Amino acid sequence: MQTIQLMSAMMADLRKGKDSPLCRLADDLSCLVFVTANTVTIMYYGLEALTHNLAEGPAGVSWVNFAVHSANSIVVWIDLMLCHPRSFSPRAQRWTVLFVAMYSAWIMRIKVVRGSFPYPFLDELAKTVPFPGNFLLVASGGVCIIFGMFRLGRFLKGRIITVWVGKEEGCDRMEVRGEIKVD
Repeated sequence: MQTIQLMSAMMADLRKGKDSPLCRLADDLSCLVFVTANTVTIMYYGLEALTHNLAEGPAGVSWVNFAVHSANSIVVWIDLMLCHPRSFSPRAQRWTVLFVAMYSAWIMRIKVVRGSFPYPFLDELAKTVPFPGNFLLVASGGVCIIFGMFRLGRFLKGRIITVWVGKEEGCDRMEVRGEIKVD
């Protein structure tokens, strides 16, 4: 998803008009990926702390864990600061809700087909909070984080002034400039 978002953002930046369908798509995808990447990171590390490393079962390859649960968030924050301001529009929020609903349906489908969740902590949680309460408990926490991330994005959209990286004409050195507005 993030690869598609970054490609669409790059193609949109190469276009002259900033009000094209491609620019709106890139903005919507950027908002969706910002929210979901941060939600994944918060939920993963929060659940790791609460369940003592049961979020995904036995430890896997450490770089994969970092790439899936941390690197995506780093990339979306860099994208937020380096690219033109994101809208965090109601349309982007609807796309995010649709994505989350589809992801939740996929998790439930796995539960029905395999008899267990794709994430072991949900099966462990079922020992104290029976199904479907275990899933609903975690999903409601995720939804709260998602809406919180949208609010954070909307709060930041008018406050982060795009960081500029480049050379001034007649200057022989690279410069990095940017600022965050504080009310």
